[in-house]
Amino acid sequence: MRRTMESGGFVGRKANPHILCLQMLRMRLAKPLRGRAFCRVSDPPQLDPPDPTGEFPIEPAAYFLHLVLIVDRYRDARVERLLRPLNISLDAHRAIRIIHSRGSCTMGELADYAIIDRTTLTRIVDNLVAGGLVDRAKPPGDRRKIVLTLTPAGLESHAQVRRLIGKDNAELTRGLEESDFRVAVRLEQELVRRLAADPKMAHRLLWGIGASQAESRNA
Repeated sequence: MRRTMESGGFVGRKANPHILCLQMLRMRLAKPLRGRAFCRVSDPPQLDPPDPTGEFPIEPAAYFLHLVLIVDRYRDARVERLLRPLNISLDAHRAIRIIHSRGSCTMGELADYAIIDRTTLTRIVDNLVAGGLVDRAKPPGDRRKIVLTLTPAGLESHAQVRRLIGKDNAELTRGLEESDFRVAVRLEQELVRRLAADPKMAHRLLWGIGASQAESRNA
């Protein structure tokens, strides 16, 4: 049964919850472009298999990954606009958030979490150190390591940024069901496990939530 939109809501056959969640976020993120960002495709792309039910333009798995990319890029642009008045780049914010979540971390750990090449990451950290937001030190026991921690100014800046982003996240996701997000998060967790180089890397990228924990929560 074909799905249509009416008065901002979905009618017809119940939509796949994680794809529905991404579709709603996509539409909200694209609003500043006044409807030009996403036009309806009359025919499915020739190189992708069609959705056999006709609910989506292409088969659900490929469409889900497409929507993940769209939401990621538009949200990045949205967060960049929030950060601009604070003179903090998106990559710098992500580095600060990772350091804060870990308490402290090495350059290698930061590179794993941030998924940024070491050269670019070194430049980002250099700027954060120069700006007084991050402290970089070598521990006495291992002079080969470089440990990063947030300075008091870095902690204050991060708290301010998280308040701004938290408020924006609440506005963006207002009215969407938490249960739908939980389904989508579990699916993306599994994709991270499959994409990561090894289980330890997946464990890091998932912020310490391993497969056994996820399975016990789903039991």
